[in-house]
Amino acid sequence: YYFTQEYQKSYFESKILMKNKDGQNKVIQWAENLVKDNLENALAYYILANAYYSMSYGDMDTDEGKERIEKAINVLKKTIELDPKFANAYSSLVTLITGEAGDIKSTMEHLHSEDLKNKYDILVKDVADYANKAATLQPNTFSTYLGLGQSFVLKDDFDSAISSFNKAREIAPTPEALVLLGVTYLAK
Repeated sequence: YYFTQEYQKSYFESKILMKNKDGQNKVIQWAENLVKDNLENALAYYILANAYYSMSYGDMDTDEGKERIEKAINVLKKTIELDPKFANAYSSLVTLITGEAGDIKSTMEHLHSEDLKNKYDILVKDVADYANKAATLQPNTFSTYLGLGQSFVLKDDFDSAISSFNKAREIAPTPEALVLLGVTYLAK
C-alpha cells in the first residue's frame, strides 16, 4: 500500500490528535478523506476503522459509541472485501464483535430471548471464522492468539482460551494478555 508523504505525515500526526475529542474528530475527518482519495486501498479503510474504534473508547455504552463501533465493523468488512488477506482486519473484527457478543450474553443472563440467543450464536460463529482466518494468514502472532482465545471464551472453551492467551503472553507479555488470562481463569 502506498500513500504520499503528506498522508504519511498526517497519519503520524493523527496519533497525537487522538488524545482528545477535537483531535479525534479531526482524525475521523482526515481518515474519511483518505478513503475518498483511495477508494480501492484497503489500508485506507483499515485506518478509518481504527479511527472510529479509537473514538469509541470511554463511551462504548452510549449510542454514539455503539454507532462508531458499528461503523468500524462495517469499514473493516470493506477492508477485507478489498483485500481478503489483510490479517489485521480479521483480528480487529474479532475484538469488536467479541465485545458485541459479550453485551448480548450479559443481557441474556437477565432476559431469555430466542432472538438474542440466535444473534449471539451468529456472532460467536463470526468471531470463530474471523479468528481462524487471521490465524491462517498470520500464524503465531500476538493478535492471532488473542483472537483465538476470545473465540474460545465465547464458546465457553476455557482451557483452549487459556492456552491461546498464554501463547499470546509468550509472544508479547502485555497487560491485555494478562487481564484476559486472569478473567478466563476466573470464568473457568
